[in-house]
Amino acid sequence: MNKKRLNLNKYSLIESIIAIILIILTLSIYFCHIGQRRPVKIGSSYMTMNNEFYPIINEQIANQINNRNDRLYNRDPALNQQKQIEEIHSFIKKGVQAIIINPVNGDSKKLNHVLKVAKSRGIRIVIIDSPLKNSKIADCTIESANYHAGQLNAEYMLKRQKSGKILLLEHKSAISGVERIQGFLDTLKHSKKAKNFKIVKRLNTYGQSEISLPLVKKAIKNGTDFNTIMALNDRAAIGALAAIDSTNYFPIMYPFIVWMALKT
Repeated sequence: MNKKRLNLNKYSLIESIIAIILIILTLSIYFCHIGQRRPVKIGSSYMTMNNEFYPIINEQIANQINNRNDRLYNRDPALNQQKQIEEIHSFIKKGVQAIIINPVNGDSKKLNHVLKVAKSRGIRIVIIDSPLKNSKIADCTIESANYHAGQLNAEYMLKRQKSGKILLLEHKSAISGVERIQGFLDTLKHSKKAKNFKIVKRLNTYGQSEISLPLVKKAIKNGTDFNTIMALNDRAAIGALAAIDSTNYFPIMYPFIVWMALKT
């Protein structure tokens, strides 16, 4: 199978799912033998299943695999890098023919190494949404247009605000999250309004509402003055909104939440 890199807008969820299903079908055909077809075993591990995006994708993949009488082993590392590495080792022991993975930390040398080991044993590697540092390991990467999404967030904000004190909600270990925030910052930096906007604080929320909520509450209680939030995804933004609501934090301008759920 030729290596492919698909750049997809994360808002186009259906297109993403279709692309993944096509890859799964291709894998199934690849492992079919003339006169005899053995079941395909596939392992899937996403950085967290506590994000509606990944369960929806995995459900569609599972449906296709079950319909073909193949086997899917799904695991949830819950944002734990070491746990995801152990899951990959488990997939190798189970003798899977393919691994679908959304890396907890694409820069991790240990994670890249274990996937390289899997690849050396003939296991196909499909990367979802957030790339690996060593892109050569992947047989296929299906990636959202994360940097562009950040650009759109900034453009959306700049059209509606003349100034802003911005609180950034990040996920520093996820390349996808880093790219989205960088797209936002680069667009803001090159804007004619750049001098009217200031990043007042950056919080590493891992894109999770249960983490962003206490962090934003703490920032508010410590006197951080902001009127705009740039959240890398929906869940981080939801946590921030809950923090604002629970602390009755209402600056002169009600916080303008900028997040990846922005429709295009």
